[in-house]
Amino acid sequence: MRTRRTDKLFSESAATKHLEWLFYHGCGTKYLGWDFGVWEHLEGGGRKLTKSPGPRVWSVPEDRIEKIRWNPVWLHLKGCPRGVCRGHGERFLPFVAVDLDRHDGTIRAKGHYQAVLATGRLLKKNYGFLNWLVEVNPRNGSTKFFGFTGKPIPIDYANRLGQQIHESLIASGVGHREVFPHNSPQVFLPFREGKTTIIDTGVLGKAERKRDNRKGIREKFLTYSMIAFVEWLRRKRSFAEATLQKTLISACLQLSDQAKAPSPKTVTTPLAPTKTPVKTVSTPDSLRLEPDSFIRQREALLEFCRRNRRVVSVEEGLEFIKANHLYTGTWEQRRAKRKVRVGQILRFIGKTFDGSLCTGVRHKIEFGKFDGWAKQHCPDGWRRKASRWLDEYGTAHTRQRSRTVADWQFVSLFLSITEYLVQHDKNEDDSVPSARAESLWSLLYDQGVVAIPFCARKWKIARDHLEKLGVLKIDHHYYPGQAMKWWIGSLFPGLWKKVKKKAKGLLEAIPLVKFLLRQKERDIHNSLLQQAIQEKDDSDLFSGSGTDPPTISDHQTANQTTETVEWAETNWPRRRCSA
Repeated sequence: MRTRRTDKLFSESAATKHLEWLFYHGCGTKYLGWDFGVWEHLEGGGRKLTKSPGPRVWSVPEDRIEKIRWNPVWLHLKGCPRGVCRGHGERFLPFVAVDLDRHDGTIRAKGHYQAVLATGRLLKKNYGFLNWLVEVNPRNGSTKFFGFTGKPIPIDYANRLGQQIHESLIASGVGHREVFPHNSPQVFLPFREGKTTIIDTGVLGKAERKRDNRKGIREKFLTYSMIAFVEWLRRKRSFAEATLQKTLISACLQLSDQAKAPSPKTVTTPLAPTKTPVKTVSTPDSLRLEPDSFIRQREALLEFCRRNRRVVSVEEGLEFIKANHLYTGTWEQRRAKRKVRVGQILRFIGKTFDGSLCTGVRHKIEFGKFDGWAKQHCPDGWRRKASRWLDEYGTAHTRQRSRTVADWQFVSLFLSITEYLVQHDKNEDDSVPSARAESLWSLLYDQGVVAIPFCARKWKIARDHLEKLGVLKIDHHYYPGQAMKWWIGSLFPGLWKKVKKKAKGLLEAIPLVKFLLRQKERDIHNSLLQQAIQEKDDSDLFSGSGTDPPTISDHQTANQTTETVEWAETNWPRRRCSA
């Protein structure tokens, strides 16, 4: 139908034609479209809806001329949604999709957020051979995952893949979901107007194109860039989870949860006195909405122990979890397992917990502090240089330059985290384990604080370059049980500027001993010319004797200087010299 060449997609129109082949190659006799409905104009004015709008199944053109003029992807980008369907003689499908809807407030925002994150992590882990793209509705948080291979997928393989994904979602606890093509008959294409499409670098870029409006006038409009989408397919990477978290939290807040109906039973008698309620602790949205109960309760209990400066008991931990609603389902469900889990977490915390370290000022990591320095020193990024080596036969080999690039954003985050680790969180022997840096960076990335994930190769490239610049000092002697030792270098950004000392006054009084020693130092010349003149003057003093001047050892010179100072302190007149 369309050309398969993807090496010369220099325009948006060429990229759009290539995607028409990707989406509708062997699509069968039917495709999915949107019907805007039919309105009937009344005699007295106004109009009446006779056919409601909604998705419809349309026939694929069979005539060759009509098929050439048929541009479904271009119509989809202009605002007429198009999609694909199954069960109409198709041989290929463009993708596999998972749909998690939230059309009203009956679906809680917290549960929906946890289900979306759990689904995304499951698809990345078990089905990472597909390139996963995410589409989020910013009005209510409905989310769709699209898995691409870069070419049309045979229908048999797509059906088996959809069934496996559906079974994995049920086994992981996410539950029954619509998976195309397993139990969902149709799905619209991504890049829809009014929806957010997320790839590995964040939100998919947009481009300015032209279309005819309802009045037939040519106008410019902004739509998703098909060139950016094709480049993402070539990179073979999945969506950025940090961007998904931020977009999903903002979208879920647009549609509030429906309030529960009040209970008809009322209590009129006073209740018995209870224990003092446990105060709630403010936790970030990413922690409260964390789908894994173990991770959610572990981080919250660690913060609770730090605030109390001791390891709390199991009963206190359970009350804290109940008061802050950090559990899944109802409180009575899995109560025994929850108690065992809390006990295990507290015992693990107690192994390394020191209450005396919970006092004092906490140090915060300052992000964006080194952006200006990083832009100035690595505008194009840093790479590992090509290296040369000789084999055992004396043949020279060259290792190609690495493709991994540590851009200025990564270098800025590297400096912020390194400053915190070296100044406030390194070991007593000045060592900074790389595992500690990786865990801290990954935790910040999972919580959505930073948008760039940790990369061991980029970390090594940035470390070596900063060490060469004098920003860091590193002892590379390490072995199992001993990490590298790090220090702040003299050229670390913000620390190399020193305060100039004020010059002392010319008439300031100084001790006599320092004055005489300073005069002695002034008589010593360092230049070769002055040294030659001094040697000539010394030789003239002994020219009459005909012998060389006597040699004086350093020890004798020091004794003579000391004797001169002592004589001057004893016989110097006790009066001030006139200025």
